Amino acid sequence: MENLVRMEALAEVGAVMRDGAQLIFSEATGKVEKVPFSQLDRQGKMELLACGIDWAEYVNCGMEPIESDRIIMNAVDGRPQERWLEPIANEETWIAGRDAKLHEKTDTIRKSIAEHDSRSGPTLAQLLESFASPEPSCVPIEHGRER
Repeated sequence: MENLVRMEALAEVGAVMRDGAQLIFSEATGKVEKVPFSQLDRQGKMELLACGIDWAEYVNCGMEPIESDRIIMNAVDGRPQERWLEPIANEETWIAGRDAKLHEKTDTIRKSIAEHDSRSGPTLAQLLESFASPEPSCVPIEHGRER
């Protein structure tokens, strides 16, 4: 079963490389232009393969996450399709770098959540007092927006 999943992933990458990418340049006019894979720079090729394919579906069906990285890197490097699942050069360094970026993003999100949670809103007594006062309310009310 896992081999079938890998074969499907390889076929999808091959199709993307063969058919290129359809880019929408204007949502208002619906203008679509096909960009051949070969005309993309290295970064564009990697982004197209990384973001244009639902790798989570393949991982959920038994493929290892590193295998998607191998396929992308080997395909972009021009290796033949039968070699796309081979380990990539400096694979351990690649994994460590990817994991470090993931941890950095996770820490940033955690800090943002902690900062948001630490902001205290008005107490019930402050709200009641502001409603009872004839003066306009001076109680700051947070609605999830940055100040």
